[in-house]
Amino acid sequence: MKRLWKYQDQTLEVILLSNGDAYELKIGDQKYLVQIAEISTNLYSISIDGKVYEIKTDKIKSDKNYLSIFRLLFKNQDIKVELINPIKQPLDAHTAVSGGSEKIFPPMPGRVIKILAKTNDSVMPGDTLLILEAMKMQNEIKASIEGKIKFISVSEGSVVDPSVSMIEIIPHLKKE
Repeated sequence: MKRLWKYQDQTLEVILLSNGDAYELKIGDQKYLVQIAEISTNLYSISIDGKVYEIKTDKIKSDKNYLSIFRLLFKNQDIKVELINPIKQPLDAHTAVSGGSEKIFPPMPGRVIKILAKTNDSVMPGDTLLILEAMKMQNEIKASIEGKIKFISVSEGSVVDPSVSMIEIIPHLKKE
C-alpha cells in the first residue's frame, strides 16, 4: 500500500508491503523491516529493524474529505502526521485485469469490516465497494472502472490476504 503522509511540512511517500509475518516499510529511500503487535487499544509494540518501541496512536481528526490526522506518542515525542486525501491516492496493486474484467485484491492482509456493494450492482470509478481494516486503520476499497459487480468472494468479518481476489467487476461496454 502506498500513501502520502505529511509530517513537519514535508510530504513523505510511505510504502508498506507484506513480508511474511512482518512488513517492509519504505519512507523515501529508507527501508525498514517492521513487525507490529497490538498491546491494547491504540497501543502497539513495534519492532523496527530489530529495535522494539511502544507507540500510542490517536486519530484526532477525520472529515468528509477523508483528511485524517493522527497523533503518535513515539520515543517520548508527541508526533502529528496527516494522511493526505486517500480518496485521491489509489491503493497500489489492488486491481488486476483478467479477460476484460477487473479483479480487486486487498493491498495488504486485513479483515473485511463492511461490504457496501452487492452482486449485479452498477459501480462508477471512486465508488466505495468495501471497508478493509489493516493495521487498525480502515481503508476504503474503491472501484476504478465503470461496470457491474460480477461476484464478491468475501463476507463481512473475512480475513483476507493480497493473493486472493475479493471482488470482480465487469466493465460496461462503451456506446460509440
